[in-house]
Amino acid sequence: MGFVVSNIRWEASAGEICRRLGEISMFDASALVGLSIKDYSRMEKDRLRLYVQSYFKAYPTSLAELLGLPTNIWIPDEFGIRTKDDNLSQVTSWIYDMYGRRVLDYELKEKEQA
Repeated sequence: MGFVVSNIRWEASAGEICRRLGEISMFDASALVGLSIKDYSRMEKDRLRLYVQSYFKAYPTSLAELLGLPTNIWIPDEFGIRTKDDNLSQVTSWIYDMYGRRVLDYELKEKEQA
């Protein structure tokens, strides 16, 4: 058996998110945050920051896409995870070491369920 960390919610500040959105086309940015190009282009910076923060909290896979990070990670067997109740602090630290970014939340699923 084995486990997968899934539905990962990565840490990112509103400022970083807005910078990243500014690096892609307005068409792609608006689609990524669920707005029309018209609404996206008219939104004031402060309002956009609040909007994207709440949007990406609700849709963490879109944030992972923007940041170029995975939403699912296979946990190597050497961690010895046998049940969902095992201590996952080593896994969380390993994810941070691998990607250089804190994980706020995730689900643990058996590989067959992922």
